Amino acid sequence: MVERLRTEQPDVELERFGDLADLAITITVLTRTTNTVLLDRDARTLAVALADEVQQVAIADGAALEPRDYGPVIDLVGDAGGDHRSSMTTDRVNGVPSEWRVRNLDVIERAEKHGVDVPLFRHLTTLVRLGEPSDRP
Repeated sequence: MVERLRTEQPDVELERFGDLADLAITITVLTRTTNTVLLDRDARTLAVALADEVQQVAIADGAALEPRDYGPVIDLVGDAGGDHRSSMTTDRVNGVPSEWRVRNLDVIERAEKHGVDVPLFRHLTTLVRLGEPSDRP
């Protein structure tokens, strides 16, 4: 359903980004809600902005992507969401550590490597980190 970041040749580095829209699911982690929260106008705007930042990092990292508007993809995720929660959101609701380091921190490290500014993604990742049971001050 959600477009995967793929090239004609399998690209292990590209696979590390997963779905751009999936990384926008950071919103559901912070709100502890299902994917349908992305149907909210402001949440959708935020999710599209997150996907845009991650897209810039993926392109800088060599992904064979053409810049695009991820609004329709976010709409699909929200519309198809039903009562679905991402694994990170489920972890948050259950009070157990999530895979935020593998997902979010990897994008931030790659952004730094390529000099790509991802302020929104960085700030929301900080909030995700602070909510982790093992990372609280």
